[in-house]
Amino acid sequence: MDHAGEAERVHRKTDQELTRLQLSWIGVAPGMAVVDIGCAGGTTCAILSELVGPTGRVVGVDASAERIRAAASLGNTSPVVEYVVADAAETPLRNSSFDVAWSRFHFEYLDDWS
Repeated sequence: MDHAGEAERVHRKTDQELTRLQLSWIGVAPGMAVVDIGCAGGTTCAILSELVGPTGRVVGVDASAERIRAAASLGNTSPVVEYVVADAAETPLRNSSFDVAWSRFHFEYLDDWS
């Protein structure tokens, strides 16, 4: 699954309207800090940046630097979005730094669920 077009593949399969609806169900609102674990090319990060607004914070975490680099080419950048290349299990982020943690497509990459 890890190939040059992976960020684009995840971007294409993300139903943006459904994602907005799901994020509203969990209460994402202006001013919140949200982490997107397994963010790929940042499609959900872009949606999150709209929802949290200019006073919010979005951090996208992905183990692939290539997928993170793809965020710019896919137009998924914003002043409130920061991308971090890290393994989801060992991020440099503090546990209490976020109001919401989101992960949707990350689980298909896990070999060991223990």
